[in-house]
Amino acid sequence: MTLLGVIAGMTAGFWTRIIHKNMILRRFGKRLEILNNRYLIEHTYDSMWIKFIRCMFCITPYLVVLFEVFYVCVYQPWWMFAFIGTLAGFGAGNMVCETINAMRNEV
Repeated sequence: MTLLGVIAGMTAGFWTRIIHKNMILRRFGKRLEILNNRYLIEHTYDSMWIKFIRCMFCITPYLVVLFEVFYVCVYQPWWMFAFIGTLAGFGAGNMVCETINAMRNEV
């Protein structure tokens, strides 16, 4: 289950990377930026939904829960192992996100 946390962290890092300019889904990222700027012009604050979609640290816990609920439903481990594995998955996913964030050279 810790491996699922690592996979969730890498997926979140990959997602936040491919929506930047000069990447595969740059059009989606540009659309998010336009929607976010619309909120800035009208209300002088960022849209929380768009900040969530663009934040690697925000997406990771939800991906961990999604992956591990699927794992628990399919393989049905003992509840204590599932609980410890879920906590380990949260930690591993956060560690991967911290590593990716430290290695990026963005401004």
